[in-house]
Amino acid sequence: MSTPNEHCDKQLVAWIGLARVEPRAGNTTLGSAAGAVVPIVALAYSQDGFVARTVAILNECDFEVAEIEDIEPIAERLNRCDVASHIVELADSLTEDSPVAFGTFQVYRHARSTPDIGHE
Repeated sequence: MSTPNEHCDKQLVAWIGLARVEPRAGNTTLGSAAGAVVPIVALAYSQDGFVARTVAILNECDFEVAEIEDIEPIAERLNRCDVASHIVELADSLTEDSPVAFGTFQVYRHARSTPDIGHE
């Protein structure tokens, strides 16, 4: 059980990750696409906190989260490699009142596993 002072000795950190999402029934945000990948930045105390916050906001937007990968504090990512300027700007804009930001949703379509043979 968490306590009110649980995070007193920790600091909110900007985290980055890449989520693969699939729209729920009735969600037309992605048009006819089967899903999308989207970079996400969010303030969190830990990787688990980042995942929980990310899943919650995507669920609120009627997406199922298939996976989240490449998760790390954005400061570590910036020390290791280049990050697109618009993603850095998103991370810089995070506040406690607006703790999550999405990059561009890159849609994908799944190939059919079996072809429609014999249907006219």
